[in-house]
Amino acid sequence: MKKLFLLVAVSFIGVTILATSIFAKSEGWDRYQQKEWARFQLYNPYRMEYTDTTKYKKNPPYAIAYSDCSISNIWSVFTSREYMAEAARQQANGVVKKFYHTDAQDKPDKQIADIEDLMVKGIDLLITRPATEAALDPIVTRVYNQGIPIICVSRRIKSNNFCTHVVTSNYASARLQMTWLCQMLKGKGNIILLFGKAGSSTVEERKRGAKEALFHYPDIKVLDEQYTDWSPAKGKEIMKAMIQSYGKKINGVYADYGQAALGPIEAMQEPESKSPLPEIRSMDS
Repeated sequence: MKKLFLLVAVSFIGVTILATSIFAKSEGWDRYQQKEWARFQLYNPYRMEYTDTTKYKKNPPYAIAYSDCSISNIWSVFTSREYMAEAARQQANGVVKKFYHTDAQDKPDKQIADIEDLMVKGIDLLITRPATEAALDPIVTRVYNQGIPIICVSRRIKSNNFCTHVVTSNYASARLQMTWLCQMLKGKGNIILLFGKAGSSTVEERKRGAKEALFHYPDIKVLDEQYTDWSPAKGKEIMKAMIQSYGKKINGVYADYGQAALGPIEAMQEPESKSPLPEIRSMDS
């Protein structure tokens, strides 16, 4: 009987709906239906709270900045273009007078310098996707303490010194993905864990959520875990090394982002990899 190679990639907001449809056909659906199990899967340690932003109210036009950690993947490029397009529309309506967009190229030091420069220019609102939650905390807190409202998008800083965090639940999606993988392996096997960029709140939250789910499957063993920086090229090289090291022992791979899973898939499909795992199935398929 051929072994089944499973690769899980967390990439879309709609993953919860997809996961639920798969669970409905799986042996573990009865267990999933239990309230305790569902509560565990969907639990988010960050409470949903509303912030009173009336103190920031002022008349337009506004100077708005989007400090991005990088535009190194399709999602971030698309998001930045959406901001630019909406800013242009609001400029035409007289609501926005200036819109600044900075790309830190995944370098925390550069993003800190970018935000310092934006403060000198003068802004009424800062939207940011922090490179890492710890490194960006001091500068974002400084902006916040100066009375400038801050919106964290996708990622966040370590403290709660911002007004709004726009994000899907990384914890819930990671738990669902890992549970799917474990159930497809029928609760037994060896897996590889591939995470994005170390220190990113998104990565650390997904890592925690995935491992919380993995705890309930003691017969699933983690052979190795690595950070890919969400780079398909780096992920491919890491996966090649994993195949060389573990070969037939590998039964599944968990990757926390769709694009970063492309490299590992290529590595597994290359003839020289001698991978004994002919079928690749992902939760996104």
